[in-house]
Amino acid sequence: MSDYFEQYGWTRAEVVDALRDSADGDLLAMAALDLIIGHGMWLKRTEFLDCIDIDDEHDAPMWASIDWPRAVGVYTPCSGSERTILRIAASLATRQVEISFALVSGLDATNTRLVMNAIAAATGHRDLIRGEQS
Repeated sequence: MSDYFEQYGWTRAEVVDALRDSADGDLLAMAALDLIIGHGMWLKRTEFLDCIDIDDEHDAPMWASIDWPRAVGVYTPCSGSERTILRIAASLATRQVEISFALVSGLDATNTRLVMNAIAAATGHRDLIRGEQS
């Protein structure tokens, strides 16, 4: 992610911090963001990164958000579990993306933990989160 945003004068850390700051106070948005960050793969895909809107034109701190419907609609070759993680994150972040929880049946243990942690965070039960998200 850093190479992609460096062309605009930003670092990966600045963009992630701006995404977190912009989502602060919104449990669903934070859970979706944590799921994407914890999964790691989408933040390496240019097609996904193109769906991050950044505003640093004002005197205020840098602001960033993910255009979730656009991100879900982007075609990029990926595994079924990668697509599932993206759809679950988008569904948490916006009512514009609906999912069936039957999607989780194909996830491995690592991705299942990430999804369970995201649901716990989205519902305000961070005390139920197990394991570290990277």
